[in-house]
Amino acid sequence: MQHKKPASKYTFIFALVCILVLSILFPQPGQFIKDMGMSSVLTFMAMFVSGLVLSFENVKSSLKEYKTIVFSSVITFIIFPILAYFFSRLLFTGNEDMFVGTMILSTQASTVSSAIILTMAAGGNVPLAIIITVLNNFLSVFISPVILNRVFS
Repeated sequence: MQHKKPASKYTFIFALVCILVLSILFPQPGQFIKDMGMSSVLTFMAMFVSGLVLSFENVKSSLKEYKTIVFSSVITFIIFPILAYFFSRLLFTGNEDMFVGTMILSTQASTVSSAIILTMAAGGNVPLAIIITVLNNFLSVFISPVILNRVFS
């Protein structure tokens, strides 16, 4: 009888937690990378490498999943801001700065790099994740100001 090692299933998550802890304890390497202007280069490299694993057929078939794409946009631009509004009003009563910050954060699409990396780690549909993330980042330029204007006016 063959047993799977439970650690191998969670290696990526474990590595993320370790990196998070290390970055909090030792922020200097990350600050150095930022100061050298390498953040954009490293993000580009992550995107480039993830793009290399895509096939045109996978992207084409993912485009057919329009219900998932629309559902994701509805969650991002309607459900999250509504939930954030009520929870931040409940949790941050009297702290307007936290309310404003939460609302700004709740109207933003996920970053391209983290969405793709987490999708890869979960064994999800990477082409679909790229399509959704790029679309939602494009839409957030137009939708986020409208939502925030409604909330803060």
